[in-house]
Amino acid sequence: DVLLASRGASAGRGGPGVGLRARVRAGKDVVRVVQQAARGAAVVGADEKCERLGLFLDGRRGVPEPDDVAALGVALDLQSARPEYREFLKGLRVVDGTWDDHDLGVNDAGREARDLTERLALYVDFLVRSGTQQKRKALAVQRGGAYCSHRFGSTVKVILLDTRSFRDAHLVPSVGAMFRGVPVVGRAMPLLAAAIRFGTRDLADLISYQGDVLGEAQWLWLQEELESDATAFTVVVSSIQVATSNPSFESWAHFPAAKRRLHRLLSANSPETTVLLSGDVHHAETARFGQVPEVTSSGLTHTLQTSKLTRLLFPPLLAFFSAHRTFASSYDTSVNYGQIDLDDRRMLVTVRGRDGQPLLPGVSVVASSSCSSSSRRGAGASSAAKDRQDQEECSDAENEDASASASS
Repeated sequence: DVLLASRGASAGRGGPGVGLRARVRAGKDVVRVVQQAARGAAVVGADEKCERLGLFLDGRRGVPEPDDVAALGVALDLQSARPEYREFLKGLRVVDGTWDDHDLGVNDAGREARDLTERLALYVDFLVRSGTQQKRKALAVQRGGAYCSHRFGSTVKVILLDTRSFRDAHLVPSVGAMFRGVPVVGRAMPLLAAAIRFGTRDLADLISYQGDVLGEAQWLWLQEELESDATAFTVVVSSIQVATSNPSFESWAHFPAAKRRLHRLLSANSPETTVLLSGDVHHAETARFGQVPEVTSSGLTHTLQTSKLTRLLFPPLLAFFSAHRTFASSYDTSVNYGQIDLDDRRMLVTVRGRDGQPLLPGVSVVASSSCSSSSRRGAGASSAAKDRQDQEECSDAENEDASASASS
């Protein structure tokens, strides 16, 4: 989860932003740390003036037991009512996000999940209660998915992908949600699913598995969003990792045809000023997907270090599968959150720990000197009009563009 902060705003609007991965069972001490960082106390000095633009959630808000719709609704209601969470959201211009498997309430799920429409409605209700985007639910119902975008003036566009609502099953369908609630056996199934993924990813490459992640309508939407983008920077959010070489985690690598299509699309649309954000995997790392850097922050309340079993099993895998990373050592299994600081010349993405200090080297992207609304991306008038329509549908904040442009 990542919160945007725009440097150069008027004083008194709050400090830089942070991501909040607050589960129903998240401790108050963790939330207080995030609130402190959000006010700037743990991240930058008092002389740094920033405006908190928005909180963008990338999954795992509540984890109901068992995985039925009623339990999901209760989990999201409890999260919305938490006083720490409500206090944290004050002063944010935008609260929006995509969802991951635990947001829809079924481990490793894709479009085959039961009651997907009802689950999506509950999740978007949660977003609307957290923010001001009253048009968001209607857009999600129209599209049948959680994907959306926000543009902040000429500085940055945030594109939220939905990698669950339209995703096909893995080559070998996941057993991660089986026997949930059954002692011992239920807890072992996610590890068994990880082992199956580990053993079948190369097979998916070998037979060129054609399973999709986004669905054709979302692919066309993403292409228009990228081609019509006239901002200095683009942030593309995927709840699952894109570049990882680790086969045990859910990722785009298990859908090789879709991953290649995403690579072609990003490579054709200003990759030098684009950043990928992801989550899901319970650790942080930085990687590269061709020319595009990827920053993973996961998670704020617990990580692979929390469980004795995952603490034993996964660190050797993280150390071994390093080909995708910026540096072999650019990963961390401490609790963490993601932060973006930007102005109209530079975007800096960092992953920070409990004390607000960076855990990994930051990823810096510099705006192209030739960036302009007419030259950055070659889009026609129809695509631009469609983009403006999407922005109006995603948010009721009609001054979103103008106010963000002034602040940055």
